[in-house]
Amino acid sequence: MAGIGFELKKLYKERGVVRGLKAFLYSFVVTVGPMMLCVFLITFMQYLLEQMGVGYINRQVFVAVIQYAFIFSLLIAGAASMYLSRVFADLMYMNRYDEILKGLDFTLIVALIVGTIEGILFLRTTSLDFITALLAYSLFMILIIVWTYGIVITAVKNYKKIFYIYLSGVFVGLVTTIIMVLFRITNANYYLFAVIMAFMIIATRLIFYMRTVFNSEPKVSRTIVENLDIYGKLVFVGFFMNAAIYVHNMVYWFSDHSTIIAKNFHLAPFYDVPMFYAFLTVIPAMVFFIIFFETNFYDRYKDYYAQIIHGGDLVQIETSKEYMIRTLYEEYAGVMQIQLFFTIVSLLIGRILLPRIGVTSGSVDIFSILTLGSYVYAAVYVCVMVQLYFDDVNGAAVVSGIFFITVLLATYLVNKLGFVFAGVGFFIGALTSWIVGFMRLNYYMNNLDYYTYCNQSMSGIKRTGFFTKLAKLMIVMKEEEIVEYDDNGESPYYIVDADDIDDEFDEYDQYDDYDGSNYENEPVIDMDSDSVRG
Repeated sequence: MAGIGFELKKLYKERGVVRGLKAFLYSFVVTVGPMMLCVFLITFMQYLLEQMGVGYINRQVFVAVIQYAFIFSLLIAGAASMYLSRVFADLMYMNRYDEILKGLDFTLIVALIVGTIEGILFLRTTSLDFITALLAYSLFMILIIVWTYGIVITAVKNYKKIFYIYLSGVFVGLVTTIIMVLFRITNANYYLFAVIMAFMIIATRLIFYMRTVFNSEPKVSRTIVENLDIYGKLVFVGFFMNAAIYVHNMVYWFSDHSTIIAKNFHLAPFYDVPMFYAFLTVIPAMVFFIIFFETNFYDRYKDYYAQIIHGGDLVQIETSKEYMIRTLYEEYAGVMQIQLFFTIVSLLIGRILLPRIGVTSGSVDIFSILTLGSYVYAAVYVCVMVQLYFDDVNGAAVVSGIFFITVLLATYLVNKLGFVFAGVGFFIGALTSWIVGFMRLNYYMNNLDYYTYCNQSMSGIKRTGFFTKLAKLMIVMKEEEIVEYDDNGESPYYIVDADDIDDEFDEYDQYDDYDGSNYENEPVIDMDSDSVRG
């Protein structure tokens, strides 16, 4: 998020209401703008289908396909988001921009393989016709591409360009929809195709634009694989933080109050609709988190570690640390105070407007509970992001794991108590995880000296394990050209290009400052001028 912070600082240096509003809009566009455009398009299509008299079952199939595609594509891409953000940040710091696209493409291939297996296995259990199933699978795959490429948006820094890419897709989707309405087309599959076309344009333009920004050779990304030994827990952080948002919906999908569409699409409209509106109420927290933490707090954060790295005296270091921690809590409180205002306003407006758009009184009550739960979720989100600022990966993994498990268990238990308690499980799970997370954050801040000075590797050697070995194996397999056998015809060995393999090992050396000496623990590779034999 540093790229966003730099742009926001430029805006805040120039005082004035207009500049402040521009900074807010800037943060909004970067954080939730693309998602809101897509939500607007799909909501508009649902409204048109209802107004045109499309049958209830067909409309529910349309909603189910889109809802499942969105949720499960976000779960797959979300699992990689935290991890990739950290690895890409390191690569950007080292000016290794060519590695970003290679890592992104490798992740995308893995995500599409997982998504294909998941999608085919699920669609086989439904009663969708072949055309609808094909459209559902296509939308699922395209969304995985869009969310995955969206991870590196902040690295590009051309936020207007990215926003216009999303806007172009939504515009095409809207125009296509309006044309179908004019021709009185009532087949829901055509509208589903319009959604696919909109996201296809977004995905295609993102792919081509990213390739103009990040130039790289088509190589296997060893960095992305081997860093799983170091930052692998971030995969769980990303997955659990996303899964906890939807797992309580899934509990009600399989409750006695659910609706089953096309044999295996489980929905709970009485719960899904208020959750959709409730989650929209936390947008201010996400926007102001970027504004507050990437401007005021980041300066204090950078100053503290600059004092340590560049040899500041003890008094300067302690003063910077106290100033940074105080700013951290002030900005945290500021974000939650602003969000509290929007939450209260949303509660009041929701009870007035939601019944007028067809939401039942029971669902309005659920909306109130889920809005409070979403407020607490915003506090959990900020807490986890701050933990990752300080590289507290273990703390973030624990908090996100507790968030997922407590929401799941609490929702399952309160569901047994009856419809009147719907939504309470999400609130309990969010509150529990926030208490644990805030306690962990306080503990970390109170022991910041230990985690700064004593919790680092003394050898300077990166942690290695299964994924590092797998990454090396991938490089060797990539460079393999032919297979020969020894004189006895038994043990196979490979002939590879010596210069290429040497370049790979130089590029990814475990010792960042390796000078050719003290390489005692690495295997010796005998080379001749033409090949490496092993």
